[in-house]
Amino acid sequence: MNILILAKDYPPLNVIAAQRPAYWFKYLNEMGHTARVVTGTYATGAADTEGVVRIKTDLYGRKTGWYLLVRRARSFFEGWLPFIWPMTSRYVLVYRAAEKLIFAEKPDLIIATGEPFVLFGLAHRLSRFYAIPWVADYRDPWSTHPDHNNRPIASRVLQSRAECRWVSTAVAVTTASNAYKERVEAATDHRSVHVVHNGHHLTQIPERLAIAPAFRLAYAGRLYPHQPIDHCLIAFQIFMAEVGYPKDVEFHFLGLGDWPAEVNRIRALAGPCEAQLRFFPQMAYADYMSRLASAQLYVLLSQKKMAWLNAKVFDYMVLPGEVMLYPSGDGVLEDLLKEG
Repeated sequence: MNILILAKDYPPLNVIAAQRPAYWFKYLNEMGHTARVVTGTYATGAADTEGVVRIKTDLYGRKTGWYLLVRRARSFFEGWLPFIWPMTSRYVLVYRAAEKLIFAEKPDLIIATGEPFVLFGLAHRLSRFYAIPWVADYRDPWSTHPDHNNRPIASRVLQSRAECRWVSTAVAVTTASNAYKERVEAATDHRSVHVVHNGHHLTQIPERLAIAPAFRLAYAGRLYPHQPIDHCLIAFQIFMAEVGYPKDVEFHFLGLGDWPAEVNRIRALAGPCEAQLRFFPQMAYADYMSRLASAQLYVLLSQKKMAWLNAKVFDYMVLPGEVMLYPSGDGVLEDLLKEG
């Protein structure tokens, strides 16, 4: 079967948004299918990846002068207009590249992975015009996402309607957890929703796990408003005070170094333990796993009864350290840890 995958993010970006479509590509090909990817991740030195077409969708890269005004105007319109007419999105360039592959290779199936969920609209359009069935792959929920209510009312209405309209035409829906499955079913009334966990890349796990002689805690990825990092840092301060502030205890934040505002907030919350904090920018997945493996305790932040999947849990589970979930309490993350 020839399969065409539409995605915004793709390696060498080391984010779950890039890893999920890369796994679709890798494992579908290993299963004997012929998979192709059209991605909005344009990376120097990666454009020659066989089977992957990279499209530069950010045409206004500068952040000063008229370029900044154009970017702001585009951001305003992209908050609502593409959900009426998907061809107004910047990802129309992904659509045009997908059309070329359709003419050349005549795929049997299209998989669109979101977000951005406007890719669902583009896959819906391709499916309608070229009579190719398509699959909606949710990395996260859409209209049932906790942040959905923070959008303007008009945008919320348009996106909810677009989700129902577009996804109803998909032959199947995939998503990353049972909790997400329930949300997608409630939002779309689709009756063919299947769970495909994100998992981890076994070939990227270090063969020798060099545990550091110092005691290290590690947190991977960005921080979001619902994650109680302030409570975690209070507990860290209490712990450090009880053991006498040893210099060989460190708290590593992997991938957060690219977000100065978050770094400054955590430094301010750490109080007398600021010297124990280490911040690292995004890095290649193999380097990230090696650094993560050097820690003894992996910090996983959530909320009680939170039906939310932090994809980093799969990386934590395959490594030898202990996972500290805070707070615990009947959520999807606790269920996964118990199963693992």
